[in-house]
Amino acid sequence: MQSLSEKYKSKKAFSLLETIISIGIFVIFASAIYTSIQYIYKVVYSSRIQIIETAVLNEQVEIIRNMKFADVGVVSSTPEGVLSRNVVVTRNGIDFLVTRSVRNIDDPSDGTIDTGTDIHPNDYKLVFLEVTCANCQQAVPLSISTYLGDSFPENTANSGALFVNVKDSNNNPVKSANVHLTGNNKIVDDTTDNYGLLRIPDLPACYKCYKITVDKVGLTDDQTSSSTDFGGATPVNEYATVNDQQLTNVYFQIDTPSNILVKTLNTACMPVPNVSLSVTGGAIVANNPDVSSFSVNDVSTDGSGEHNFNDLHWGNYNFVVNGGTYNLVGSSPSLPFNILANSSQTISLVVATSTGSSLSMIVRDSAQDTISEAKVTLNLGEPSEVVKYTGLGYVKQNSWPGPPYTY
Repeated sequence: MQSLSEKYKSKKAFSLLETIISIGIFVIFASAIYTSIQYIYKVVYSSRIQIIETAVLNEQVEIIRNMKFADVGVVSSTPEGVLSRNVVVTRNGIDFLVTRSVRNIDDPSDGTIDTGTDIHPNDYKLVFLEVTCANCQQAVPLSISTYLGDSFPENTANSGALFVNVKDSNNNPVKSANVHLTGNNKIVDDTTDNYGLLRIPDLPACYKCYKITVDKVGLTDDQTSSSTDFGGATPVNEYATVNDQQLTNVYFQIDTPSNILVKTLNTACMPVPNVSLSVTGGAIVANNPDVSSFSVNDVSTDGSGEHNFNDLHWGNYNFVVNGGTYNLVGSSPSLPFNILANSSQTISLVVATSTGSSLSMIVRDSAQDTISEAKVTLNLGEPSEVVKYTGLGYVKQNSWPGPPYTY
């Protein structure tokens, strides 16, 4: 039978437990109520911001509709007009950033310039407006668009059309790619459509004067180049030319970048640290002679004999061992090797201590694949000769007596 003191102690401990549980339940409910109030406040605030933004957009549209048709355009862009591309509007003490874009539209009802049935592609204009709250952490801007027409006769004297085509490494269209054009006192900032195409119908005629840069978040970039950018080499994609009342197409390729992990090993497949390398590869941006988009003349592997190259353009890459400390006696895969877009690849470079005379030979078939176990005979002069068999398509010898050699 429990004593009174034992009953009192038991009741006291139980009351403390009840208090702790009650506090826990209260905290849970209070947190839920606070979170709900916060969410409701954000929804109400976002709705209020959206209402103001809608009013700002409608106001901007009415201002533009009451302008002269010839004035509807962005300053130093095409079509050229009196509008600034970006303007800050303040309402209720809140700043809103308005971005304006104007395009000439080539309506197919009277033919189009790309089919050769309409040399005047400025049928009417598309006005596209975006607004965002400058300090509201707004993720997606609010937008509106409208078409504007005029009764004036079409006229594109001293101007032509420029179509910017953007594709990936597999020639699939890249939509929403950013296109930045400068030249001839014009600036155009726009994006490609679902077909990877940006049409600029009314651009002043100019010979090799339009510099175009194309990019998109998470992808490589591409651009036109001046004839003087690569010394005596000729750019593959020169500054764009627009001819009077003609259509010019320019093409660009962008895609997800790739990564290469380089390992320098000895003939026993053990890491060799601090090997100096030169690397060239990626896209060919100029010819005669060829110029690659990526070129590094002196980069070294780390203490583990490794080095990462990130954010690379797809294409062929070649590696050269610098200095007189090591000779390159082989690689896996063979050099030069090709890497695809959006991929990661490891290449192992086999090096050996440099000697006075070294030879590395690759044996390939008609499809340019390496041939293993191919017999290679090097004639050192009567009666000496050396016979070697390729491993993964390679024959490697790092110390030869003096010439002459025939094989």
